[in-house]
Amino acid sequence: MPTRRIIEEQMPLTAISRHSAREKSIRHGHLSTLHIWWARRPLAACRAAIFAALVPHASDPTSAQRQQDFIADLANWDNSLDGLAGLDGQPTRSFIARARQQIRAAFPAAPPRVLDPFAGGGAIPLEALRLGCDTYALDLNPVAHIIQLATLVYPQQYGPPLAKDVQHWGQWVLERARAEIGALYATPAATTVAYLWARTIPCPNPRCAIPVPLIRQTWLSRKAGKYVAYRIVPAGVGQPLHYEVVGPVAKAAELGFDPTAGTTRRGIATCPACGTPLSEQHIKAESKAGRLGSELVGVVVAATDRSGKHYRSVTDADRATFAQAQHQLAALQAAYDPYSGDLPPLPDEQLVDNDVKNVWCVIYGLDTYGKLFNARQGLALATFARLVRAAHAAMRAAGMPPDYATAVATYLGLALDRVANQCSVLSRWNSAGEKIEGVFARQALPMLWDYVELNPFSGATGDWDGAIEWITRYIEHGAATASQPATVQRGSATAMPYPDGYFDAIVTDPPYYNNIAYAELSDFFYVWLRRSIGQLHPTVLSTPITPKEQQITEGGTLKRSKAWFEAELAAAFKECTRVLKDDGVCVVVYAHKAVSAWETLVAALLQAGLLVEGSWPFSTEMANRMIGMNTAALASSIFLVCRKRHSTAGVGRATNVREEIRRNVHTRLNEFWAQGLRGADFFISAIGPATAAFSRYDEVRTLGGEVVTVSTLLEWVQETVADYALRRVFAADANADERGIGSVDDQTRFYVLWRWTYDGQASVVGTTGSTGPTAEAGQAEAEPANDAAAPTGGNGGSAAKVPFGDAHLMATALGADVNTLINRDYLLEGSSSVRLLSASERAARLPNLGDARADGSRPLLIDMLHRCELLWAGGDQAALNDYLGEFSSDDIESLRQIAQALIDLLPRGDQEKQRLEGFLYGLRSHQPGSPPPQQQVQHGLGAAFDAPDERINPSNKRGTRR
Repeated sequence: MPTRRIIEEQMPLTAISRHSAREKSIRHGHLSTLHIWWARRPLAACRAAIFAALVPHASDPTSAQRQQDFIADLANWDNSLDGLAGLDGQPTRSFIARARQQIRAAFPAAPPRVLDPFAGGGAIPLEALRLGCDTYALDLNPVAHIIQLATLVYPQQYGPPLAKDVQHWGQWVLERARAEIGALYATPAATTVAYLWARTIPCPNPRCAIPVPLIRQTWLSRKAGKYVAYRIVPAGVGQPLHYEVVGPVAKAAELGFDPTAGTTRRGIATCPACGTPLSEQHIKAESKAGRLGSELVGVVVAATDRSGKHYRSVTDADRATFAQAQHQLAALQAAYDPYSGDLPPLPDEQLVDNDVKNVWCVIYGLDTYGKLFNARQGLALATFARLVRAAHAAMRAAGMPPDYATAVATYLGLALDRVANQCSVLSRWNSAGEKIEGVFARQALPMLWDYVELNPFSGATGDWDGAIEWITRYIEHGAATASQPATVQRGSATAMPYPDGYFDAIVTDPPYYNNIAYAELSDFFYVWLRRSIGQLHPTVLSTPITPKEQQITEGGTLKRSKAWFEAELAAAFKECTRVLKDDGVCVVVYAHKAVSAWETLVAALLQAGLLVEGSWPFSTEMANRMIGMNTAALASSIFLVCRKRHSTAGVGRATNVREEIRRNVHTRLNEFWAQGLRGADFFISAIGPATAAFSRYDEVRTLGGEVVTVSTLLEWVQETVADYALRRVFAADANADERGIGSVDDQTRFYVLWRWTYDGQASVVGTTGSTGPTAEAGQAEAEPANDAAAPTGGNGGSAAKVPFGDAHLMATALGADVNTLINRDYLLEGSSSVRLLSASERAARLPNLGDARADGSRPLLIDMLHRCELLWAGGDQAALNDYLGEFSSDDIESLRQIAQALIDLLPRGDQEKQRLEGFLYGLRSHQPGSPPPQQQVQHGLGAAFDAPDERINPSNKRGTRR
């Protein structure tokens, strides 16, 4: 029997999650600063998982605890480079050196081989390298492959001198670019940081016909004590608009106008000059017809006294320099010879037009990559690309070895990608932070109604010099991780170029259905890499856009089916099984929130002959990232631990297996609960221990002989977790009997469990507040949306949009029916998801909310509570007293129990929590067997209304005042 590894028995979840969350604020030398790649996993979690997958678990409790403490320290970024003295094999006290020594002790013959077959941005193989493993990285995407060379090969192969040469040649490119086009950004007195633009559509009123700016808000700075915005000043019908920068002022009210009152609202724009409305359909049609324009509205400049950024109105000189850039770009394009064999200077490759989920700028006529840049942006990037090629030629002419020159020039190409991300018509100005946010603040190519144009010579964040600095810092860090490079190959995970039984461990983060369109999004960078370093990587960068035929994804450009995705994922895991040693460990990282995705993953693992040994939830995602707003996003990634299945327990009987699953799940959930795991992650985290029991058998059958499917397994998991969570919520004890929750109806249990799952206050292991992976460059902060498809918020209820199938699973686990919940206005159904309705929303749909049911029986508890909540919020004391007077003391006690449970689980600031605190405080003296309800409630509510700020302490269910 193979030796059990640490990751199969125990992991310090809280510490790893804390260090993972911290990585979002780390910059210097971090992998995320080299080049954007989507959904990289935190290095802390990767490092801990790889180490724990290789080192045997200690048999005695004291040694096992020392291992846990060591892993907690190993996950700390501050300890990630302290092992330099251990690179030569000499013993040191450093964490990295000690980790390598422990791994070598487990694999004395040779360093363990570790593979990531979906290597992406390189986080997992980088940590395997750091731990001294013989590391292999495989990926189909050519942009990912170039990033992996720059991450896992060049720094380790050439060492610290590489950083100096990249710095030198980066300066060589910068000086020549500034000499050619620097004057196009020159303004008197102060350095221009950026230009601010608004998209325009011609006014449809023939008497007016001016360019109408499409603007939702006009903020330039929203920092406390420094409020700046621009005002739209009309000059009359048919007259050009003027844009006036106002501020800075100490208070927003001192501006004299409302910056949030732009020209567009709910998809409809209004001409500021004549008041003519422009419908959303009209805007799209005009954009597709090529009449989408842009107008300068403001300029950001660097303060001469280093006091930050200043803002000024646009001048005629600003317009003249842009016109000059337009002229130069036109001349450059006219001089292009299509028969020369060179690529056009501005990318003319087509954007996909059948994937508006990820690429919706095409709806507005931005259908080539060249159109994602205005004339000056396009000219600047084309100039830098040409100079990168010239720099490589100069390196070779100076006698630099060809492979080394390729490495140096490749980093210059990546620098150009960094600038392109910050210098596009899809880049936005963040007025809260006074900074530029790149194209990929969302994992999509969106449509912005206003954008920011970076000055690449400004010395500000995002310019060429800054890109080179970030890259060289990573090179220095990467050179220190290991003395030997990884083996990086481009290929498909469904046909791996490795022999059978080759790897000691496989650690990977596979694709999730259609969550991220890696190929489509990476084309944004690919078209520029072809123009800057295409000749250096001719086989990798040979096609017009990234190849998509073999990418494992649902939908996308080729509209692959769900069945195709599932078959390809299963094929990839079969390959993992083939190349894994018999005693090897496979760790699969997954963070998809939809149950259907987990059904596919578990089925693929079982088909591949892998036995799930356990799972660990690590907090890895940003709770406030733009893609997660108003969605039921996971805060954790689940690390599933698998082994090859060599023998099985035969055919399992469903009743016995289900009980085994219940025991497994309860054991793990007790651990997870103790370490702070809550919410949507809680159910997902239970899939691992449940599958561990299920996958021991060839198959599981009911007494009637029916085969139990993975879908049924997940239903069992949901039922087990729902029961566990409700007992915890109502009784603070997962082993409590039914007295605490037995009188609660199914609909009320559903409401409470939904709020706990998707809106609860503690949903992240070991963290408070938002958590996340290492933030990629340009990660979005909260900012008023000014794009064509901004998310909308809730109205005091639950904003989480949950896939219909997941809602069905939760309802079924509680004995409820999701369609009934929709029909009775508990849930609001969308195209493919549902949302829980708030008390106010339900009352608007149900005038008789909280009345007795048709058969005369007592209303459902949640209906009663919503009625009470709204009466209390409206200050209608008499009506509330009358309503409560209709019910028994047992009913009142049940209401108190539900209200207190919701108070305890909802986050501070939640509207329902605040209302229920007030309502429950009004019931503080109402106990069973006390005076008549009306008399008591009147007394209690009178006090509550007199002191509306007093609340029930969520930490004390007896109602003690704070």
